[in-house]
Amino acid sequence: MNIYFYKYFFGYIFKSKTRQRLLFIAVAGLFLSSFSLLVIQSIMGGLQSGLIARSKNVLGQGEMALGPEDNYEEIFTTLRGESLAFYPEYEIELMAKKGNFVSPVVLHGVDFKYGTPPFLAKKDTSGIILGADLSSLLNSYFGSTIQFISPSHLDRLFGDIPRYVSEDVSDFYMSELTEVDSVNAWTRASLVQNLIRKRQYNKILFHSKHDYLKAQELFPDRTFVSWEQKNQSLVWALSLETNVMLFLFVSMTLLVALCITSGFLIFFDKIKIDLMSLWVLGKSKGQVMRLSFVFTQFLSFLFCALGLVVGLGVLSFLSSNQINVMPEFFVERSMPVKITAFGLVSSFLVPYLVASVFSYFSFSFFKKENQSFIGNIRKIV
Repeated sequence: MNIYFYKYFFGYIFKSKTRQRLLFIAVAGLFLSSFSLLVIQSIMGGLQSGLIARSKNVLGQGEMALGPEDNYEEIFTTLRGESLAFYPEYEIELMAKKGNFVSPVVLHGVDFKYGTPPFLAKKDTSGIILGADLSSLLNSYFGSTIQFISPSHLDRLFGDIPRYVSEDVSDFYMSELTEVDSVNAWTRASLVQNLIRKRQYNKILFHSKHDYLKAQELFPDRTFVSWEQKNQSLVWALSLETNVMLFLFVSMTLLVALCITSGFLIFFDKIKIDLMSLWVLGKSKGQVMRLSFVFTQFLSFLFCALGLVVGLGVLSFLSSNQINVMPEFFVERSMPVKITAFGLVSSFLVPYLVASVFSYFSFSFFKKENQSFIGNIRKIV
């Protein structure tokens, strides 16, 4: 009996000559809300995760700070004993100069004796490895001699002269991130130590998250800085972008919910005589009202679920076919897709809960206006 009841409702909305176009537009809006929220979240998540992955590939998962008084060999031996991949280096901010071209640079003096960072594995580490944008700023090429000048280290032989070292460019690195490629350069630790006249390191870099967490357990009293802590502004900006997008879609769903309220009010007003007929045929008033309310919830659930299913299908198609839809200057030529549990749940619950609340309001208003079926039948008669 309940199945026929729901078939009647569906037929009245979608097949009847007097079908409710406003309600049809509202449920179509629910479908689009669920669909677009999932697709946008997944594509934005793919873009954001790609950016973070490229940055972590160079800057690592995190680092452990070192000081001039530390026993480096003891620390390195402890890390080696646990078979951890670590890369000690001395990072220093300098001025890079080639001819008349000058640019600030963050020079990483890496001790390759303990291994080569994964992103430099195929690079020539015999000289200087310049970030792609930095090399353009310095107008440099393979074999160019670069001077690295340190204003904080002075030679006092003929007055206070900034100390410098020179080295040839052996390779270039491109991360596709301007903030990385425009200021960073890598070389052997001995070159930087020769500049500062000290055999020191100021940090240990970890490119594996497991190794970084394990090192924190081995040295609980030392200072560790994760990638997220070093890039708090970027992490905050990406989080804000996601929250603003979610807020905009909630606002859009509220507009759809207003259509749902108006549509259901008109719909219930149109079928109230039929509902009274069911009461006359033997259905209790409570059953009629309960079935009507369940139908409003089922309609919202159905179209939100349909939007989710179609959205998953579109995302699966985009990720499997790798269609180039982005301009050539974009790093990601195809649409990157990252489907998360949060994205799935929020894409369904946000439109469904908003629609459910407003459906309940419209149903409550209808129920209040039709408390007495007998009175309504007498009016008709």
